Amino acid sequence: MEQAIYLPIKEVAKRTGLSQYYIRNRVKAGEINTVCAGKKYLVNMPRFIEQLEREGERNE
Repeated sequence: MEQAIYLPIKEVAKRTGLSQYYIRNRVKAGEINTVCAGKKYLVNMPRFIEQLEREGERNE
């Protein structure tokens, strides 16, 4: 089983090339699996990558 890696939105944006604005809006819409730690949202990176891959397959 893959271990969950939670990263702040800023780091997810750097690693994926997506904008912080785009990621933040999807978090607010409940479309991205996150955990709230204080004022920061932490994104479950492996699940997010899987989600992006699935969306990419649908768009092909």
